[in-house]
Amino acid sequence: MLRILTASVCALVLAGSSVEDGEAWLEKAQDQLYRWPEPHSIVRFEVHTDVLAPMIAAMKSELEKNPDPEASKLVAALEKLEIRGAIDTATGELQTEIKIDYPQTDARTKKAIGTIKQRLNSTLSGCFAGLPLHDPLLLRKGAAVTAAEERTDERLVTSTGAGHGDTTVLHFSRKSDLPTRFELPAMTIDITYAEAGHRRYVPATLDMQPKGGSASRAEFSWQKKDDVWFPEHVKLSSKTANAKIDFDKLVLEPRER
Repeated sequence: MLRILTASVCALVLAGSSVEDGEAWLEKAQDQLYRWPEPHSIVRFEVHTDVLAPMIAAMKSELEKNPDPEASKLVAALEKLEIRGAIDTATGELQTEIKIDYPQTDARTKKAIGTIKQRLNSTLSGCFAGLPLHDPLLLRKGAAVTAAEERTDERLVTSTGAGHGDTTVLHFSRKSDLPTRFELPAMTIDITYAEAGHRRYVPATLDMQPKGGSASRAEFSWQKKDDVWFPEHVKLSSKTANAKIDFDKLVLEPRER
C-alpha cells in the first residue's frame, strides 16, 4: 500500500507545473505571434463596408411610405460615404476620416450624422483592438502568472491583475504552442490562426462570448504590403447583425520620430 501511495504522489509531482513553466509557455507563444516590423510606419488605407446597410434599407422602406426629399438626400449621401484611415504600427493608434456629403443644417441632423460616424469608428477600432499587431503581449499590464497546468492536449496559464477578481485563464495548444482561448472576467474568446510567413501567426477567427450576452464572430483574411501584414477583409457576425469591412489602397509612410 505504501508503495502504491508513493507512486501516486510521484506521478502528481511530475504532472504539476510551476509559475516559471507558465511564463515560459507565454514567452514561447508570444514569439510566434506576428507583430508589425521595425522601422515602424504609418499605414494609410481606404475602407469599404456594408455596416450601415440595414439602417439604409430601413430608411428606404420608410421613404416609400412617407416620401421626404431631404431624407432621400441623406440616404444617397450615406450610400456614397467615404472612409479613410491611418494606423501607427508602433502604437496601434488609429485615426479615421469619414466623409458624408450632406449639409448639417440643424442640431438634429448633426447629432444623427455624429452617431453614424461614432458607430463606424467603433467598428473599425474593434477590427484592430482584438489583434493587436503593434504589441501582441498575452499578459495585461500589471498582471502576473499565478498558476500553470499541463493537460493531455493543452496547457493552462492563470494570470492575476491588481484588481479584485481580475483573473484570466489562457489555454495553449500543446501542438502549436499558440493560445486558443482567453477566459477573461467578462468574456471568453476562442481564436484560430493563419500563418503570416516565417512561422509567425495572425488571427484568422475570433469567437467572442460575453458573460450574459450574445456571441459574436470576426473572420480575417490578410494582405501584405512590403513587409507589413494588414487585414484585407473582415467579416463580422452576431445574432442581430452581419457586416463586411474591406481595407484597400494601402500606402506606407515613414513614421516621424
